[in-house]
Amino acid sequence: MRREFLGLQAYFSTNSRTGRAELVVRGSGLDVAETRRAFEWMERVLHAPDWRPENLARLRDILDQSNAALRNTMQGAEEYWVHDPANAYWQQDRRLFAHTNSFLTRAHDVHRLRWMLEDPGEDTEDLTASLEELRLVGAQLERAELASLTKRLQEGALDAPHANDAVRDLARRARRLSPAAAQLLEKVGKDLGQLLGDIPDPALPRDWDYLCRQIRHDLLVAPAQALSDLHRVRAAIVNRGNARLFAIASHTTHTAIASDLDRLTQRLSDAALRPQAHPTEPYVLARLRERLGEVDAPIFVALVNPDTQGGVFVNTAAGHSYFDREQEDLLGYLAGNLFTGQGAHGVFMKTWAAGLAYSNGIRGSLATGRLEYYAERCPALPQTLAFAVDVLRTARRDPDLAKYAVAQSFNSRTAATYEGRGEALAADLTDGVTPDVVRAHRAGILELAGQSHFADLLFDRLESVCGRVLPGYGPPSHTVQDGVFFAIGPEEQLDAYQRYLHAVEGEGARLYRLYPRDFWIPAVTGDLRPSPDS
Repeated sequence: MRREFLGLQAYFSTNSRTGRAELVVRGSGLDVAETRRAFEWMERVLHAPDWRPENLARLRDILDQSNAALRNTMQGAEEYWVHDPANAYWQQDRRLFAHTNSFLTRAHDVHRLRWMLEDPGEDTEDLTASLEELRLVGAQLERAELASLTKRLQEGALDAPHANDAVRDLARRARRLSPAAAQLLEKVGKDLGQLLGDIPDPALPRDWDYLCRQIRHDLLVAPAQALSDLHRVRAAIVNRGNARLFAIASHTTHTAIASDLDRLTQRLSDAALRPQAHPTEPYVLARLRERLGEVDAPIFVALVNPDTQGGVFVNTAAGHSYFDREQEDLLGYLAGNLFTGQGAHGVFMKTWAAGLAYSNGIRGSLATGRLEYYAERCPALPQTLAFAVDVLRTARRDPDLAKYAVAQSFNSRTAATYEGRGEALAADLTDGVTPDVVRAHRAGILELAGQSHFADLLFDRLESVCGRVLPGYGPPSHTVQDGVFFAIGPEEQLDAYQRYLHAVEGEGARLYRLYPRDFWIPAVTGDLRPSPDS
């Protein structure tokens, strides 16, 4: 590929406002010849992926790499991943969004697919019986004992001293396995050992039971059947009725590749589309209720991340989009811009200078129609939030800041790559954000900016707008339209944040803890029948 053309990528593109979720296959070349070769590779990806039984070893290797990458996401810099679980929580009634855009959900999907592509061979009966015994053994054990058991499984050392009778029975059955099946049992131990960290104590018995049954269930899917199912899904997606195409090139290159583009699109299926109906029950809330029983829809939630000392806020609420043109909408949007951006007066610079967060600030997104308060690497969540509130509460009414708010609304992509700008423009057109829509929105802003007392109009709305994403400032959080108050951090940080919420929102304010397992979408029910997601 490096010799033949510039690049080939496959990824998902989503829009939370419109619900768009797409598989993107993108090829690029430095000249016409390279571009044509990129087209050939795009066709291979779309129509002839090497999903054959003969290539299972490579496919398993790719899935192992994907599994490791997804599971290691939370070890990376916060700015690259913390919006993902917050957005997944906000959009939890859209399961397609989770399966394409949430690394915590996708990690479980990849985990399941790995087991569907494993082949226990002639040892199927003994291996699945071992998994059933493992399920029953685990039901009797506490977390530390389960961790010890999974370690023994990984090391093939179930006969270790001090093993109880049930473990010794499991060891006797494991000794009858072939070397290949014994390796699969060791892999079971590795997977279960990794997944223990995703599960809180109250959910541990239920989730251990589920995981053992799920691995057994998926292991009984013949790899050839799993590959056939993958091809069926691919064929349903690679359909002309689903497709859009964007091409970014010079006029000369466009002319030269016109016939190649036609061939690429003509190869797409024209079979009748069958829209998929997905369950709309909020899946994270359902998983939370599994652990805690019946609970009201939470106002404040937090993803527990024990591998960090800092905390993160991703608080969002209904904001304004390019399609909101009433005067009150425009004034509300501009009020949210008064202390956004990198101005010396803004929340970002003041919080950063105080050492209370790294990337942070209040920002409105016209593309998604959301207002957000974001802060990462906070040494103390309550202190950071209280500081941001104080910046706004003590702010001086400076008429020049009204001009600043207007300037912040005229964002531009000029710093992006030419190709990146082209792809973003194509997505905007797909989502209905046309030049006419943007122009009308900006014209409305400029018309407002000419009014007398314009600055007062914005400052009068500062608290009611920005307070929607800052608990302790403005309206009570439970009254905020479509509010999502999402934090991330270790238990110590979350305990301190809970005390802050009691102080500013009342003793009834509760911070619900979430864990990676709450973002799994199990595709088998209690009796192992496929669910609508499978």
